[in-house]
Amino acid sequence: MKFIAPSWKVIVLYSVLSVLTFAVALLVASQYDVIQARNAPAWLSYSGTPWEVQNTPRPGDSVMFEVQRCNNSGRGRSYDVSRFMINTASGMRTILPAGLVSILPGCNTEISAINIVPMGTAPGTYVLEGYAEVDNGRVPITVYWSTQPFKVVAP
Repeated sequence: MKFIAPSWKVIVLYSVLSVLTFAVALLVASQYDVIQARNAPAWLSYSGTPWEVQNTPRPGDSVMFEVQRCNNSGRGRSYDVSRFMINTASGMRTILPAGLVSILPGCNTEISAINIVPMGTAPGTYVLEGYAEVDNGRVPITVYWSTQPFKVVAP
């Protein structure tokens, strides 16, 4: 039986197909990690939201409410929080300063006093909404919270 060597075109074609197959396999594997990270539960969770506001603030006052949160990571962590104050009548959103928050492992309940009603806020009914962005491996996860409606009174 006589051996017939493949032409250079066949060798190049098989080489290109091998490289493409390897590239696709790497892409699929990397997306699997991203999908797994995105579907993994966040180490931070809030409970009892929407939270009841415990005071009737004026502009310049803190909005006081109990925050119930859990850190399931097994170690102390920090995370960024973005916050908004929303007028329930007009829907106007006021961006409050973002902040960095720390939490020890486990669950806790504490009084939040970091949300200050901006000076010049008109009297009315408002809601605070916010979210924490937590690092969950490769993909950040957003965890939302809110308060019940509360009144802001004139200074």
